[in-house]
Amino acid sequence: MAKSRLKTLSELRRGRLDTQIVTVHRCGKWVKLSGTDLLPGDVVSIGRSSGQNGEDKSVPADMLLLAGSAIVNEAILTGESTPQWK
Repeated sequence: MAKSRLKTLSELRRGRLDTQIVTVHRCGKWVKLSGTDLLPGDVVSIGRSSGQNGEDKSVPADMLLLAGSAIVNEAILTGESTPQWK
């Protein structure tokens, strides 16, 4: 189990976070930042449109959904291949 989690974390770290731009609420306003600039406690806005080139959006961090709903693919974290409704 521990070996599996280490492999998963390694795969996540190799992700392309530097190229992902996210909208973050900081200092009373919404700003666009690189995924590598996210901090614990940041509030991030995720729209419902698909990502670039029509693919699904990916979020470069572990998040708590405050409002709305989402279908998420947690396969890289849990091994569950079926997307989950949150």
